Amino acid sequence: MATIVLTVSYFFSLRLLLYRHCSLLEAFMHTPYTYAVAGLHCASGKRDVLQYFAESGLQRDSYNQVYISIPLPVRLNLIEKLKKYGNCRGLFEMTHYDFLRRDNSAAIQDGGPSAAGQVDHLNLSEISASDMAALVSSVLAAGASPMVDNEENEGVRTSFQCRRAFFDALDIIQNNNRGGVRTALLRGLNMLRQVVAQAKYIRDRKMYNTLCGENGSFRITVLHGVINSVIYSAGVLRRLALFVLQIIHHKCSSREAGRSPLPYIICCRIPSGNYLCVGVMPTSVSKGTRDRSGFATHFDDASTESGAMIEFRAFDISVVEVEGKDFEKWRSALYRQARRSRRPWQWAR
Repeated sequence: MATIVLTVSYFFSLRLLLYRHCSLLEAFMHTPYTYAVAGLHCASGKRDVLQYFAESGLQRDSYNQVYISIPLPVRLNLIEKLKKYGNCRGLFEMTHYDFLRRDNSAAIQDGGPSAAGQVDHLNLSEISASDMAALVSSVLAAGASPMVDNEENEGVRTSFQCRRAFFDALDIIQNNNRGGVRTALLRGLNMLRQVVAQAKYIRDRKMYNTLCGENGSFRITVLHGVINSVIYSAGVLRRLALFVLQIIHHKCSSREAGRSPLPYIICCRIPSGNYLCVGVMPTSVSKGTRDRSGFATHFDDASTESGAMIEFRAFDISVVEVEGKDFEKWRSALYRQARRSRRPWQWAR
C-alpha cells in the first residue's frame, strides 16, 4: 500500500474554477468573472475568447483538451500569457493567490500512471483551495437535495442524507477517499454547467426586476421552475445568484460609473411548494453573527409585516425558506419596505 504524501504550497494561480481538471475553454465558461467580463453569454463572446487564446499563443488542441494533457512548456507560460493579453481585453483580474494541495502518491507529475496503473486524466493529485470549495459544495448540495419519496419520511431521510454528505465531504478534505474525490469533481463540474445554463436562461429572458427606492434598491429574480434539480440546493442557488450578479454588473452602466452593484435576491420554488430565497452582494457575509446581516433583517421585517411564515436556513442567515402560500404577500411587503424606507438599507456588514 502506497504511503500518502501530501504537500501544500501557496502560489500565484489563474482565477478559473476547476481549470486543472477540465479544458481551459470550459473553465472560462463556468467561472463567473470570465463568463461575465468576456461576454460569453453573447453570440460573439466565444469567438472573442478564442481570439484571446490565439493572441496568447494557445492552439486549438491546447484549450480544448484537459489541462494535464496540455504540453508542459505551454502550461508553464499559461498564467503569464493569459494575464498579459487579458489586460488588453479588460480581464484585469485573471490571477489570484491560492493554496495548492498535491498528493505525490496518487499520480506522478504530468498525468503519468498512478500506483494502480491508471492515468490521472482529471489531475486529482493537484487540488487548489478554490477548487476544493467547489468539490465540497457539490457533495453537500447532493445531501441537501429536497427531493424525497414522501412527506412522512422527509425529515428522517433528509437528516440521513445530510449526515452522510457531511462525512463524505470530510473524507474528501482529509484525502481518505480518492474515489469520492473523482465523484465529487465530476459532480462539481456538472453543478457549474447547470449554474451557467440557468444563469444564461435568466439573462437571455431578462428575468430580473429592479426595485428602486429612495433609500432601498435591489434586484430580484423569481424562478417558478429550474432547468435542473441541482439548483434547488441553497449552496448552488447562492452560486447561481453570484453568477447572475456578475453578469448584470458587467452589463449595466453602473460599472463604468464606479458604483457598486445593487443587492440581488433570487427566489426559487422548490418541490415542497415553498420558495427558497438567497440574498447576495459581492462581499456579503452569510454566516450568523451577533449582528444579523442586512438580508436577514429585511427578510424578517417583511415576514412580520405580511404575516408570512418563513424559516432561516441553519447558520446562513441570508437564506430563507418562505411558505409557498405566503410568498407573494411576503415579496410585496419587501417591496413596500424598500420604497418607504427613510434611511439607507444596510444589506451586508
